[in-house]
Amino acid sequence: EPLVPVHPFSVINAAFALRLMADQYPKGTIFLVIVNPEKERPARMCGKTKNGFYFVSANTGALSWLVDDFGLEEVFEIDDPGFVPFGGKFVHAPTVAKLLCGKSFSEIGKKRDLNFLKTIEIPKGTVVHIDNFGLAKIKGEKPDFEDLTKLNVYVNGKNVGKKFVFT
Repeated sequence: EPLVPVHPFSVINAAFALRLMADQYPKGTIFLVIVNPEKERPARMCGKTKNGFYFVSANTGALSWLVDDFGLEEVFEIDDPGFVPFGGKFVHAPTVAKLLCGKSFSEIGKKRDLNFLKTIEIPKGTVVHIDNFGLAKIKGEKPDFEDLTKLNVYVNGKNVGKKFVFT
């Protein structure tokens, strides 16, 4: 299946891309999410949403939008092998293979309370993605402003100027 690139280290962009993928795939799909902007290594986890999606990821908040929309059925902390460079390749991908081979979550890790899952708030009006045509995807309803209004746009808190005109 496709590799879905996200803006480097952007948990918000990863959350958007994952939620977009969820609209296209059937229940039973396993999503492998590899994005980690954290300075400290987050827990590695796997689990299932209430509508039947499976996931394997670091606990960074990238699953927030998916879980907000579909709920969380269960989450497990993957048995920690300690620091492993390229954890997505050497820990997360093999975890997906174990699930595909029929191993249960409890054979892979320790069941955790649902609040173990780190969540992030993505405020309405946040630009969550800019597509290949330069079009901004904004969370929530279309902001209420007049056509051709120039807006200040901030990236990571830094004003990038009045570069965008919305219609």
